[in-house]
Amino acid sequence: MAEEKYHFAYDEASVYGCVMRLLRAHAPRGGVVVDLGAGYGAVAEPCRADGFDYVGFDLEAAGIEDLRARGFEGGVVNLERPAEVVEAIERVLAGRPLAAITLLDTLEHLTTGRETLAALSEYARGKGGATLVMSVPNVTHVDLATKLLLGRWDVTETGLLDRTHVAFFSPTAIVSVPAAAGWRQVGAEDFELEASDQRAPESLAVQSPTTPVGGLLRSVRAGAGPGAVVNQFVRAYVADEPVVAAAPRDDAPFATVLVRTQGRRPRTLHDALLSVAAQTCEDYELLLLCHDAPDDGMATVERLVEAMPPDFAARVRVVPVKGGRRGRPLNAGLAEARGRYVTVLDDDDVVMANWLAEFRRLAAVASGSILRAVVARQDFERADDGEAYEPVGAPTRPYPETFDMAEHLVDNWSPLCGFAFPRAGFAEFGVTFDEALDVLEDWDVVVALAPLCGVVSSTEATSVYRRWVVGSHSGIDHSEAEWEAARAVIRARMDGRTILLPPGGAATVRRMFDAYYQEAERANRLQELVVETQRRLDGVEDEFRASTSWRLTAPVRWVGDAVARRRGGGSGS
Repeated sequence: MAEEKYHFAYDEASVYGCVMRLLRAHAPRGGVVVDLGAGYGAVAEPCRADGFDYVGFDLEAAGIEDLRARGFEGGVVNLERPAEVVEAIERVLAGRPLAAITLLDTLEHLTTGRETLAALSEYARGKGGATLVMSVPNVTHVDLATKLLLGRWDVTETGLLDRTHVAFFSPTAIVSVPAAAGWRQVGAEDFELEASDQRAPESLAVQSPTTPVGGLLRSVRAGAGPGAVVNQFVRAYVADEPVVAAAPRDDAPFATVLVRTQGRRPRTLHDALLSVAAQTCEDYELLLLCHDAPDDGMATVERLVEAMPPDFAARVRVVPVKGGRRGRPLNAGLAEARGRYVTVLDDDDVVMANWLAEFRRLAAVASGSILRAVVARQDFERADDGEAYEPVGAPTRPYPETFDMAEHLVDNWSPLCGFAFPRAGFAEFGVTFDEALDVLEDWDVVVALAPLCGVVSSTEATSVYRRWVVGSHSGIDHSEAEWEAARAVIRARMDGRTILLPPGGAATVRRMFDAYYQEAERANRLQELVVETQRRLDGVEDEFRASTSWRLTAPVRWVGDAVARRRGGGSGS
């Protein structure tokens, strides 16, 4: 790997600067830094300056000869032969302490990388421990991701897709691959480049953050997890026992039901729990998110669960949540949820027996989409004791039968209990409930996820939103100023995104603009009519004042005015 194309100079603002910062933080001074795949030894002089002895190994002799000419130790070794590597290190140490091993832009060139890492870990543990500092290119850089969508895999002489690379690393693999070989990560100093060597040709719209498609793809990649603009992972590890990641569990239930409560409304909470217990679909778990509940509130919640049928109570977990606003318990629930879909209830909502079954029916035909069913609404009022309540009128269906993305860009038309969200969607796109919002945290999530996941609707009514016309609820617990402030935040956030409209969305936009233009045209016609009427009235008045009768009655008007003035009145002419 010591070809001239890999003859790079040291720079603090480069990958090598990141490497030296990790060595200073995690390797003891005075020992030997063994640089495997050293090339021309870009970190040799900085290591010496920091008090380390430096030894470089590489398969190509040119770099090693250059190192020796600069006064450093070095040797030729084939890194794909782990036993020979360990023997070479032991020989060159000659009793000196091993401070660290470095593998800089090397592992991606090795077909036996895992075996080499495992041999080095075993050797380091036998020496009492040593730090491994490693750098590898990031194959999930956004420039590569966007080009791959176009079917492009542009191999180059050097860089992210060097033609000699045989192994590729993601944010997950840079931790799991070394861990399986006995290296536990203890430090990170990744080297970032907004524009990598793969940002070419410049005419590709998908790679420009200023184009709609480029901005959308970059935001999706950034939300999906770390590493969007990491050019090279630079990590530090210590030798440890090998750890193999556990296989993902496949026993996840269909749905996780999140129920927010503060333990202050036991009667309505009891109704909500009973309604979930009556579901015809029993493939679910329920998390009772007790948000800032006092001790007596927690005790009340736990008693309610214990009083439920055993098969239902076994599905319930009580999760205490402290601090934050309305979004905090929902984020805590997402972190604990195991279901493929996530649904949300407040402790005064009620669901019908077909609630989860209807969501599961929709999921069978639109996996990965947000699922939506119709929510009925019924007004209630509480008694003076704060516990008893009674309905005010029959249930109604005031919300749209189907979900329309364009309409939801204007305001929130869908209660939260009418949705089932794919749990993976939150992680895939980095979406959470905004804990800074006092209200409308549900609308914020809907308009973030719906353009990406899509929404499939059912016209079946499956839940009842209870609106309290008398009693405490978010509509009166928060001022109109708080509601408007939340709307402003969410709308500004939407304005900063590229928004995808689903099929049919353009028709909704046309209808909205057609209605606007029709109203504007009607207003213009009314204005023209007002102007024309005023013009005619002005003409009639002018004509009347010029008439003979007006002139003949002038003395009468004069006398009337005089009398009015004497009585304290004003002039009428």
